[in-house]
Amino acid sequence: MNALKKLYLLLFVWDYPPAASDEEMRTADAVVTMAHTPISVGNVCPGNKIMAKVARQISEKYDLPLLIQEEMALADPNIQYVHISEDPNRSGFSTPSWNTYEIAKLQKNFCDGKGWKRVIVVAHPDHMMRATLVYQKLGLKAVGAPMPRERRSYYSPGSFQFGSGFRIREMLCRFLFLYWGYI
Repeated sequence: MNALKKLYLLLFVWDYPPAASDEEMRTADAVVTMAHTPISVGNVCPGNKIMAKVARQISEKYDLPLLIQEEMALADPNIQYVHISEDPNRSGFSTPSWNTYEIAKLQKNFCDGKGWKRVIVVAHPDHMMRATLVYQKLGLKAVGAPMPRERRSYYSPGSFQFGSGFRIREMLCRFLFLYWGYI
């Protein structure tokens, strides 16, 4: 992707990439997840419940293994996964240093060990672009899962990721990730 197109996407586009087609999902090797709101004393936000449900549905429909974050396991204690990304020093809590790139690297390493190259990304719709670009930068063919579009249903009131605050944060993170070379 050329620099001007990437800059345009980072500045102005929120619904990118388009949801994966049935063919892309049937030929994927695994489903990977990105949690929405940091865990707060073990509480599960509505967004993580939505994403756990979507990840489970895709996994079951296409018989694909799941690589999840611990937030997904808290949101759906019965979810079946082959890999869980969790920070052993901060179990039950997310931290700013425990970010999209760090989780994607752990999941990429697991995929490499299995020979998996194609993944379906389950993430909040506003986070989908950055998450997908990170997996692509790491060398995976990543496509976005079809996600429910009602953004308000993902948010936890009182969280910094409530309403427009999440988009502002996401915009800043997009530029940081571009600067750091993560996307």
